[in-house]
This record gives sequence, C-alpha cells and structure tokens, in this order.
Amino acid sequence: MWTSSGASTNSAAGRPSRSCAAWPPSCGCSAPTPAACEPLASKGLPYPLPQPGYTRQGMELTPMMRQYQEAKARYPDAILFFHLGDFYETFFEDAELVARELDITLTQRDGHPMAGVPVRKAEVYIHRLLKRGYKVALCQQLERPGKDKKLLKRAVVRVLTPGTILEEEALEAGQDMYLAALWPEGDKVGVAWAEAASGEFSGAELPPAELPNLVARLSVREWLLPEGWQPPCELPGAHTLRPREDFSAAPLESRFPGALPGGSPAARAAGAILVYLQETVGKLPHLRPPHLIAAQETMVLDPFTQRSLELLTPLRPEGKLTVLSVLDRTKTTMGRRLLRRWLLAPLRDRGRIEARLDAVEALIEGPLWEPLGELLKRACDLPRLLGRVGTRTLRPLDLLALRRTLEVLPEIEGLLARLPSLPARLAAISAALSSAPGGLAEEISRALVDQPPPDPREGGLIKDGYHPRLDQAPEPGLVAAGPPGHDLLAPAPSVDAADNEHADEKQCPTQCVHG
Repeated sequence: MWTSSGASTNSAAGRPSRSCAAWPPSCGCSAPTPAACEPLASKGLPYPLPQPGYTRQGMELTPMMRQYQEAKARYPDAILFFHLGDFYETFFEDAELVARELDITLTQRDGHPMAGVPVRKAEVYIHRLLKRGYKVALCQQLERPGKDKKLLKRAVVRVLTPGTILEEEALEAGQDMYLAALWPEGDKVGVAWAEAASGEFSGAELPPAELPNLVARLSVREWLLPEGWQPPCELPGAHTLRPREDFSAAPLESRFPGALPGGSPAARAAGAILVYLQETVGKLPHLRPPHLIAAQETMVLDPFTQRSLELLTPLRPEGKLTVLSVLDRTKTTMGRRLLRRWLLAPLRDRGRIEARLDAVEALIEGPLWEPLGELLKRACDLPRLLGRVGTRTLRPLDLLALRRTLEVLPEIEGLLARLPSLPARLAAISAALSSAPGGLAEEISRALVDQPPPDPREGGLIKDGYHPRLDQAPEPGLVAAGPPGHDLLAPAPSVDAADNEHADEKQCPTQCVHG
C-alpha cells in the first residue's frame, strides 16, 4: 500500500512543475497542491496533527483516537477514512479538508475536528476526492464487537489514488485513465504507462524535448516521478514523488522477463509502476506485458496540431463537432477508447495501415459490418470487466454482463466464418475467439439468480441447490460479503506490513459501533 517513503501528491491545480520539489508542505496537510493548501493556510488551517497520544490541548487521546493517529502516521499524504459503525470518519486536518472539498458538515469529537460520510455512499465521495487529485486510505474494522466493548482491530486495507482506479463508476468510459512514470537517463527519458482497470501497459523512450507530444496524446491521471528530479514540461494530473530506488528494472524482469530492454530507462519507469500498483492495488493478474512503442511507428501530433485539426476539442467555445465525434460510430466503450488512441497516434507503417484497410474492406464487402455492429452492442467493456475479475472487485451485475459477452463471442466467430477468406487481422481475431472459455456462460447461468441484486450484501445472489454449503447458510443464496462498498474496499494482498496479520480476518458489518 501507500507508504510514508517521502511520496507526495501534486495535482493539476498546482501544475507549475517547479513546485514538485517543494511539495509536500511542512504543515502536514493532505492537500494535493500548494493552491489547495493556501486558502486553508490563510485561515490558520490546516494545522498539523498533535503529538502522538495527545490532543492539541494537551489532553491524552482515547485508545480509539490513538489507533486513528497510528494509522494516519503510516499514510500521512492520504486522507484517512476511519471506519466507525455506519460511517467513515475523518479527523483533525483531514476532517477540515474533507468538509471543504465535499461540502459536508464539520463537527467535533472530544474537541477534535471530525467529518464523516455514510459507508454505503462512500464511493461517491471517494471518487470526488480522487478526481481532485487526492489519495484516500481506507481503514476498516476487522472484527465484530464483543460484549466487553474492547477496542476493535482496524487496518488500512486499500489506498485509492487518481491513477489506480478500478471501479466502473469512477472511470471515464470512452477515455483511458493512465498511471504513468518517468525516469531520466542521459539524453533520454523513459516513460511507462498502464491502466490498472484494463491491464494495458506500454513504454517508450524519447528525448526530453519530445515528451510534451507524448503527454498530449496520453490521458494520464497520475504521474510517478523520482524524488529530486524536475520534469522538463508540464504534466497534467496528480504528481506522486517516489524514492529513486523504486525505479528499478528488477520488478519488470521478474514479472515480464524480456518485455523491455533490460536496464533501459523505459524498463526502470515500468518497474516503478509495478511497485506502486502492488502497494496500492495488490496483484493484477490481468496486467499485460508492456509493449515498447518505437518513435517511427506513429506520427507525432503535437498539442497545437491536435487542437488545429479539432481532433478532440473544437476551436470555438460554441463548437460541437470534432473529428472524433464525426468518426465515432463505435458500438462499445472499449472501441471508443481504441478509436481515440488511433486518432492521436496515426500509423506510419504502410504494412500495418494496409492490414487495417484489408480488414475493413472484408467486413464491408461481406457485408458483415451491420450484423457485427448489432452483436457488439451486446458486449460489455471486457478489458475493464476482466480487470475487476482479477482484482476481486466484481459485482453481481458484472457477472451478468460477462455472461452476455461470452454468449456473443461464438456468434461473432460464426459471422467471421462466413467470409470466403479472412485477412490477417480478422484471422487473428477469429483464432482468439475460438479459444474463449467454453461453458463459463452456462456456469454463470446455473449459479446466479435471474435477477441478482446490485449489492451482494443483500443476499439472494446464488440459486438454491447450486452448492450444498450455500444451501446450509442461515439465509439461502446469501454470499459472504464484506462491509458496504466491498467491491471498492476489497483488501489488497499486500497492505502495510503492520496490518497484514489482520488483512484476512473476517470483516465487521457496519452495525459495529463500538471502539
């Protein structure tokens, strides 16, 4: 998870890159930028945490508040959401920041500033904070309260950051949301970028002067930067400073041997991404080996050219049409993201261009493009859904979407089989479809009720008779689930070392209000 290794956040609001080296501030607040901190500072806020074990008035803290303070000390640059009964509470300077950013009431507990959000609605509030460049550490109850009302065990089970979002509600359907890392070496800068939600992973190496062009075509939400280094250009998104030792090619070689040239700047940037994802999300089995993008593969469209051609944004404020809006006849969100990437990085290789055109020509002359479009309408955003499968953040409705998509795949394969000959790209697609897991859609149908609840905690998810152990549960068809927001709060395999011993304990339902 996120550690107190000197990392910090710096969002787009304070983007002048010169501020990176001077951030975080000495005040100890969780504001992601100097701009976010200054309004509070002008009011005498935020003020730092009191000395361990004591309030600002010198009064000794209660055991529960000491527990909060200990967790906050391990994640000083994240807003700590502390699970108390039906609410996630924040205290001290986090409470003041949260009350201001979320426009919620600031109260007090034993003289300490406090602000909370209902656990069942926590996702909405967390996503708003992430969008503004903040990190959020979730500290959950890990046991049920006893009659003795002792202090409950709690642990930080996940740290959410702008570049590691998995949840569908917080993702932009038609746009990538990358986590990127930079590593300078000699006359080059190694760049790596990945989307935790879909598993896409790429890298590149280029002169510093060409970095702005690459930045303009990527939708980066969070940048990992080595401590003590000044980026050569403006980097839109949150900035997170990381120890230089995290920028090592070793994690990449261990996970994806030979994917990138060993010890190269791009490999070191990719290694930093793997370390960070392991800390914040945990294992990502759906993450694909990174592909090194060579400079000669695609055309370079600088920000001025993108805007002049109105690829994504109209020149006039009142304008509505762009090249993307005119061309976008895609049937799926994953197709929309792919089209956007293609527009911002047109191919230069003649062979690859002709391969695309051959595939389009075959579908039009088939004619298969209309029936294929109707089938694709039934498909879900498969890359991101598989990401939620791999990270155990799947919801019942996701399973239904997966079933529908699996049912469509054989129909698409059958449609392609009607062509007398398949161009190379379509042949590769057909081969991939033939290897899709057979029988999985039927298994989902046998297990799930026809109309599962959107929230697994409501029970009634699994059909009676599917499994004897479930039939013996107190409530037939109930699936064991964590507290509200379990899909968002699923514990990562690797959390803070001090919390690991409790990470697999049964989590406490939200009616636990003691300690």
